[in-house]
Amino acid sequence: MLVEKLNEDIKTAMKEKMAEKLLALRTLYSDVKNVAIKSGRKDLMDDDVITAVQKAIKQRTDSAEQFRLGGRNELAEVEETQAGYFRVYLPVQFSSEELSAIISETISSLGVTSKKEMGKVMKELTPKIKGKADMKEVNQIVSSMLV
Repeated sequence: MLVEKLNEDIKTAMKEKMAEKLLALRTLYSDVKNVAIKSGRKDLMDDDVITAVQKAIKQRTDSAEQFRLGGRNELAEVEETQAGYFRVYLPVQFSSEELSAIISETISSLGVTSKKEMGKVMKELTPKIKGKADMKEVNQIVSSMLV
């Protein structure tokens, strides 16, 4: 389970006195617990970890981008390093080709032809690709395939 791996990594970071990594992983663990609480469960599930990791990576990436725009490259690097720590907990990501094939198949199976029906496609795709692709990229590909 991903939660167990996260706990082991926290222990390893403590033993090796990796303060920055330890702080990042503890923050992630707290985020995972919050996701579980919001969903009404006490047990931590892999889906909770994936949801928390995706959100944390997006936050770190957005922050790094803003820091770079503000000329604070050292802070941007810290954010990018933390995002790197978190990527370990995501499932293997789909390649662009695999993603395009899945999206194309979904569009044809639904018989969707216009962008007005994009919501149907996204609703159908989300469970298939959750955690295995960047939803921003998925949105762009779906948009480009629909007229």
